[in-house]
Amino acid sequence: MNLNKQNVNAVVKFSAITSVIALAQPLYQHPYRASKSSDPISDILNSFHMTRGIRIVLERQWQMEGIHRDPDAGPNLDDQDPWQQDLMPKYPPYPILRELISSHCTSDTDKLVCLDATRKIFSFISLLEDHPNLHPDARLIQIWPIEIKKHFLNMLIAREPIALLILGYYTVLMRLRSDTMWPFDAWPRKLLCRIEEGLRDDWSEYLEWPRSRVLS
Repeated sequence: MNLNKQNVNAVVKFSAITSVIALAQPLYQHPYRASKSSDPISDILNSFHMTRGIRIVLERQWQMEGIHRDPDAGPNLDDQDPWQQDLMPKYPPYPILRELISSHCTSDTDKLVCLDATRKIFSFISLLEDHPNLHPDARLIQIWPIEIKKHFLNMLIAREPIALLILGYYTVLMRLRSDTMWPFDAWPRKLLCRIEEGLRDDWSEYLEWPRSRVLS
């Protein structure tokens, strides 16, 4: 499609709606789908691929409007930023997860993309808990799969345990919008339970916080 100033807004909205449908469709028990085995992790990754397509359209729109940075991308997530440092005591599981990432990841690339994905999750959780009326739609939940690094997405596709663990924390973010977006009522529990099934027992203790926030 030839994007221009006349149609780009419509294409952005269509892309956003399509990504939400990709998230909601697995929850719809069509008779044909009910006869097939369902994997929530594969389903959520499919929706992530659809959601990441929004950025291609958005970047073209930003070029047209002379915007050089995503206006909805959230704060600049610098580890040394005081706002980031405040997340450590506010969410005790956050530094524990960071230490686990640092000790588990065998390459600097894996470590950096996992820390980046984790920072964004806890930053967005903090934003929504401090400002409950901020973005009542799915915006921040959709921004996360757009903003994560391609390498981290590949780790999820490969079902790397540390990446799946981080995805478990993402369910807490989804849960915060379960009262305003109906797919997020079922998805957090469905996804977290599947992640637990896919991880060994020695990872279970690190899912205690997501369990307490999602399953209780």
